[in-house]
Amino acid sequence: MVSILAYGKNKVVTTVDASMRVEEVCGEVIRTPVGDVSVANTVEREHADFGGEPSGSFIFPEVHLFPDGVLTAAVTAKMVSENRFYEILDDVNEYPTLRVKIPCEENKKPVIMASVLKKAKRLDYELNTIDGVRLSSEEGWFLIRPSGTESFIRITAEATTKKKLNQIVKEGREMLDIT
Repeated sequence: MVSILAYGKNKVVTTVDASMRVEEVCGEVIRTPVGDVSVANTVEREHADFGGEPSGSFIFPEVHLFPDGVLTAAVTAKMVSENRFYEILDDVNEYPTLRVKIPCEENKKPVIMASVLKKAKRLDYELNTIDGVRLSSEEGWFLIRPSGTESFIRITAEATTKKKLNQIVKEGREMLDIT
């Protein structure tokens, strides 16, 4: 949904766990740690046109700098009534994604993430450590990050094909020593 609402915007703020589709349909994309406060602060600081995260928090800075479900519904309804929603939907690529939660005691998260980062630096991916460890290539990406609200490590992955997604998830699990 982020990529649809952000479609054609010049400067968009989204979280590190958002789809690579956002880069395909927007101008400049700025990624932040997960959380609507981080998105809102970055939208304000960067004078962005839109902010949103996959959890459903969307920020329209021309109105205000906080997520607003009613405004999001109104914007979406307007797009549908103008037939723009479905035109944009046809224009946005659909990629297979996977989200996995792995139980992890709170006191073990820092040690595990340090190990993941060490392993990640040896791989041939673009590395982003703004919130966890995100490894990206043209064919897909995966993010390993400790949950801030639960005793889990989360793996989020997206790829251009199901085969590539399975390969990426396997690499992520191997980095956590989980097969």
